[in-house]
Amino acid sequence: MSEGTNLADGREELKRQLAAGEYKSSIDVILEVVGRILQKLTRRTKPPAPWISALTIALLISLIAYLGSLLTGALSRDAYLTIALGGALIFLNLIIARSTFRRTFSAIQGKLLDGLESSAGLTGLHAWLKAAGVMKWPALLGLSVYVLYVAFLIPDPIENPLPVSTIIVGGVMLIWTGFMLYYMLLFVILPLRLSRCQFKLHTEDPVSTEALEDWSGMMNFAAYMFAFMLATGTLFTVTAGTFRMRTLAFIIPRWLPLIALFIVNQVAISGVITRSKRKSLNEVEMQMAALRPGADPPEHNTLETLLWLWDYHDRIKGTRSTILDIMGIVNLVNTLLIPLLAFLVANREVIFELLGWSM
Repeated sequence: MSEGTNLADGREELKRQLAAGEYKSSIDVILEVVGRILQKLTRRTKPPAPWISALTIALLISLIAYLGSLLTGALSRDAYLTIALGGALIFLNLIIARSTFRRTFSAIQGKLLDGLESSAGLTGLHAWLKAAGVMKWPALLGLSVYVLYVAFLIPDPIENPLPVSTIIVGGVMLIWTGFMLYYMLLFVILPLRLSRCQFKLHTEDPVSTEALEDWSGMMNFAAYMFAFMLATGTLFTVTAGTFRMRTLAFIIPRWLPLIALFIVNQVAISGVITRSKRKSLNEVEMQMAALRPGADPPEHNTLETLLWLWDYHDRIKGTRSTILDIMGIVNLVNTLLIPLLAFLVANREVIFELLGWSM
């Protein structure tokens, strides 16, 4: 079977699987399970929209936190604020995470698969898509984050327990942090998987190839979404009253995957461009070598062809080998500023006190 046949069959099979929903993120799995439960309870012919499932999850967690606070006599203004903010953030995070994966799956199914010129790398994409639907590892990571936070960052959790609303809603947010860290790791790995693929790039300007533009746009969107989720997590930590200065040791490292995502993505795209340029340069050099078989001076027409090929060789060699530009740097700064600004605003009183300023 030829390479072209392998590519066509593998590409169409992966497109079919994505279109049929055979590959799903763990967020889609959770929302579909809740949707099926709601479908049975309401006896509808079709499951509800994903946003209704996400809203149901958020309302259910908020209701449990409310009832827990009510039964323990801990219902207060701060409890209401914690429950309301936590429920809203849980809903937003579920919708944002689902949108990030849906856009990624759509980009892979579209221009990225269409831009392949070899079946190399398809196995890696299958493995990545399968990992996106795994539930065990993000859940274990979330539970680990919860245990570490309670054990090391909350003083005397037994003698001075937190309000019930904070324990319930905050616990869910901490477990969600584990899911988010797992997702960020997945998106750090994705460019490495894509870099193993061979894309058909424009010879004279590979950076402007539509597949690379979609790739870059997909990763920028994911980075912004993760930055927003990090910012909401920081905001909730402070609003719920669980912030301590040592909590910085828990918050700041969560920005590192954002930086890793940016660096790995740029290096991966640069590698794809460099490999494509090298292939084009080799083809031109082979044509030039074929026109100079002997030691005799070339004829006039041959000389003109050689000069044209040499100029073409220089144009290819001089094209950019990276998609990074000033806007790429701005995007990195913006993604880092979103959680940073949320942290500064939420902790303005603590920061002013450390600086000796008065509000």
